[in-house]
Amino acid sequence: MSQVADFFANYWWVLLILVVLVVIFAAIRAVRRVIKEGGGAFDLETIKKNTAPNLEFVLHAGKAMLADADVVCEIKNGRVIPKRENIMTFRNVYKMKYKAASFYIAKENKVVYFFCKTEAGLQRRLTNLMLDKDKKNAHWPYKDKATAEHLRYPR
Repeated sequence: MSQVADFFANYWWVLLILVVLVVIFAAIRAVRRVIKEGGGAFDLETIKKNTAPNLEFVLHAGKAMLADADVVCEIKNGRVIPKRENIMTFRNVYKMKYKAASFYIAKENKVVYFFCKTEAGLQRRLTNLMLDKDKKNAHWPYKDKATAEHLRYPR
């Protein structure tokens, strides 16, 4: 028993360093996981649930949404894969307390994100999009270009 007591008396600092390293390692892994997953913003199941009530609009205006979206992410193996600049954009958006809307575009197998200062602005921005069948119109994808540029997230 005295050997164990001698070890703890003489080498307590080694154990302390090990505990600190394990805690730091766990914190780094947790932060990386949150950044990688976007805190749920990149969860495909959540995005599909959010898209379901607006599915008819998304089917008819999918290409216009892709043209106007602030962030477009690819889907690979059932997971949304954001690029580094997309993650930085999300950080800035949530820091500035912007509202976000995400939609799953099944035809293109992509997810689009829209950002605006208010919920009403998001609704106005989405209702300002033309349907895909009107693509030959000169103002496509917008019904009113000035409104679209005003409501768009600054790049």
